[in-house]
Amino acid sequence: MASSLSQGIEAAKSGQMEQALAHLKDAIVEEPENADVWVWLAAIIEDEDKQTIFLKKSLGDRSQQ
Repeated sequence: MASSLSQGIEAAKSGQMEQALAHLKDAIVEEPENADVWVWLAAIIEDEDKQTIFLKKSLGDRSQQ
């Protein structure tokens, strides 16, 4: 079974943004420390404030590794 992150990425690449968002929300629960989850969320969200938050979260996670 594919991870929620990989399902979210595939959905986003296919233009299915609502489905991508649902999978990526699941991925946050499954892998909250995975920076890729936050980067992909930032990529598909239109809200610039949320994009900034998600990108900062991804950078914070990488600096702790």
